[in-house]
Amino acid sequence: MSASPLPTQRPPRPGLQAVLLLDALTCLAMGVALLAWAAPVATFTGLPPRLPVVAGVLLLPCALLMFVAGRRSPLLTGLVWLIVFGNLAWVAASAGVLFMVPSLNLIGQVLVVGQAVFVLAMAFLEWRGLAQATASLLPRAT
Repeated sequence: MSASPLPTQRPPRPGLQAVLLLDALTCLAMGVALLAWAAPVATFTGLPPRLPVVAGVLLLPCALLMFVAGRRSPLLTGLVWLIVFGNLAWVAASAGVLFMVPSLNLIGQVLVVGQAVFVLAMAFLEWRGLAQATASLLPRAT
């Protein structure tokens, strides 16, 4: 009787893949929009003119990492953890913008809070999907 090797890791759940790909798509869209319309965004929101450019540049490699994580099988748990913590860092930076940019107007405040809430939701869904995916790898008591 030959023993077949047991997989050490199952493919990621479709839900986690979908969330990662949605996160990648929204990062890409926001990054391109911020780069394309940095000056109008800054004027419309009261953000410092360079902030939309810097944010746009940061979002593009993040989108690539999220896309790779969402398409990768088996799941790269370290990469997904990096994405979760990166999203949480983005939320913290957004809170910093709210408190440290005195020129931010009401429209800017609403937009910063709105995108931070969305990013926090993505972090939560990615964390939950990662927890479910890794829990399915643990041996079950019989």
